[in-house]
Amino acid sequence: MEALINIKRKNNRHSVNSFPLLRFKKFQMNVDDSGVHIRLSANFLKADNHRVRVQDGMLHLKIKHPKSAHSFYGNSFAAETAERDTDLEIRLPDKRHQKINSVRFKNGILQVHLVDKNNVNNPEKSVQPAFRSNRLIAS
Repeated sequence: MEALINIKRKNNRHSVNSFPLLRFKKFQMNVDDSGVHIRLSANFLKADNHRVRVQDGMLHLKIKHPKSAHSFYGNSFAAETAERDTDLEIRLPDKRHQKINSVRFKNGILQVHLVDKNNVNNPEKSVQPAFRSNRLIAS
């Protein structure tokens, strides 16, 4: 019985050098005509510690951790930890939405808007022939 109590005490100890668990508070993914809207809220996301990219139908979210536990917790100890990045991969429902339209971090929520990589509905981004602009300059 005493051995079980000791094991339980060891498991309940909080390590000073450890980071909090990676847990999502909120995860939403909506697909509509304009593209895919993804909303993430988590305890480990900050304004400047993440990078987002899309590749092969997967959204890759890279999160940078602080260099030391001191900078993470704001305490007065200076225990250095290994600098590690956390990579999260989120499978997208449709592989055709490969282009990142916008990434915003506001009020603790990361918002990512993905659009079709061959967006033919938007005439502003269509490719114009080069000779058309040359004619305008020459005349």
